[in-house]
Amino acid sequence: MKILIFIFTLFLSLPVWSLNYDPLLIIVNLDSPGQTKALSNSETLFYDIIIQAKSGNVGTILLGDASTSTTTGIVLNAGTSISFSNLTQKAGARIDLRNWFISGDNTSDGVTILVIKLK
Repeated sequence: MKILIFIFTLFLSLPVWSLNYDPLLIIVNLDSPGQTKALSNSETLFYDIIIQAKSGNVGTILLGDASTSTTTGIVLNAGTSISFSNLTQKAGARIDLRNWFISGDNTSDGVTILVIKLK
């Protein structure tokens, strides 16, 4: 319920110029133990993002850059989430999900991502 309230608040907080943005739901699962996997294979620029470790994960997910591994990164336990706002997007900064990675010890563990993406 908390996540739904946050999402609703997130949409309400978007300014009028947000009509150039679309919501996008992405699910990323690890294909093998110890894998480091990008959150997107194609350019995905975003304004706001919520990343939630799947509630059915056996282990933890680690989130970070390309050097993320099963021992380095931001730890997300099953069902926990983290959110970011790209407030610099208006100034031309480009934050792309291709540069964000997850890792973990268990095949099929993963994350669900809600992105408010640039059109």
